[in-house]
Amino acid sequence: MSFNTIESSNDQGRPIFLYAFILGSATWRYTSSDEDVDVNGYKWTALPISDDGVKLTGEAQTDVMQITAPARIAPVQMFISTPPSQPIMVNIFHYHEGDSEAVLGYMGEVIQVGQPEPGKATLTCDAIGASMQRDGLRLGWQRTCPYALYDALTCQADKTTHGIECTVFDVTGNNVTMQGIDDLADDVLAGGFMEWTHPVRGLEYRGIETQKGSVLGMFGLADDLYYGLKVTAYPGCDRRWGTCQTKFNNLPNYGGVPDMPGKSPFDGNPVF
Repeated sequence: MSFNTIESSNDQGRPIFLYAFILGSATWRYTSSDEDVDVNGYKWTALPISDDGVKLTGEAQTDVMQITAPARIAPVQMFISTPPSQPIMVNIFHYHEGDSEAVLGYMGEVIQVGQPEPGKATLTCDAIGASMQRDGLRLGWQRTCPYALYDALTCQADKTTHGIECTVFDVTGNNVTMQGIDDLADDVLAGGFMEWTHPVRGLEYRGIETQKGSVLGMFGLADDLYYGLKVTAYPGCDRRWGTCQTKFNNLPNYGGVPDMPGKSPFDGNPVF
């Protein structure tokens, strides 16, 4: 019997919900059923998990969904300390016990996790369509470059040619001592970032605030960094014309206007 037939019937429905949380190559599957179920070739683990339903008010901030689940599940644990660099997506399927068909009812992204009481967590999710409702960024006129460093469409600086392979030697607070960058001048990596592959989270990033010799000051916490971890560090950029030319040899893609006059044509005084 098809899903629609059971769904529209008066007394044949036995609805349960299937929740799939996806982070890179890792997927965690849970169900609101009172026992584990096998659907679509996967095992869904029974949990006291529920949501407050799909909302279609037209306001992105109002349409968020709240999923309530035990705090011990992996998607919640991923947000302990520093959240994952990659988004955690969530797919919710509607299913009737005994049927062979599960219908996708919701697609979204986990944007925030809270723990209102011990052992309980709430995952705030934004629907995929909500991103279409937001205003896009507009490029303004400015002396410094507005582009994201290494962005393939704007900056176009080749990230692979500037990466520096190094190894974590010591972690103290948010300061990380590295092996492999001893010859770098101070603050070459400031404003840049490091990346490595986490066994669960996939590709992880940490921003670099300062660099003094082989010691990096990280933005936020230096959790998940440990002795012997091999990472790739990338230099930062102060968005100035001279830096783009000498540090990255990328002047044709510079997005700022360094010779922009300081007088505005809209300040009320005649331009000529």
